[in-house]
Amino acid sequence: MNQQPATPAEVEALLSERDLSALRRLAECLDDGEGFDVPKERMARLLELGFARHNGFGRYSITAIGQYLLGAWTKVPLQTHADVDAAYRAEMEARNG
Repeated sequence: MNQQPATPAEVEALLSERDLSALRRLAECLDDGEGFDVPKERMARLLELGFARHNGFGRYSITAIGQYLLGAWTKVPLQTHADVDAAYRAEMEARNG
């Protein structure tokens, strides 16, 4: 199992510089919790390409592949939040009986 962040070559193969810039900006906006200012056409591209998710009510998140390309997730194969939560619950059950 690989535990390395995406290499620059992997990122370049999947994202244009403009898309990567928009993804980085979205990550910054989500981190500061004060809304987002990524232009609509850039957000539409991130959503269509699968790097971001619209969660309703004007809220967005970055998908597993988006997180991997930003270097936030290094474990591959990628997992969904539900996968990570299920593994954590199973670990806690095993530990606590």
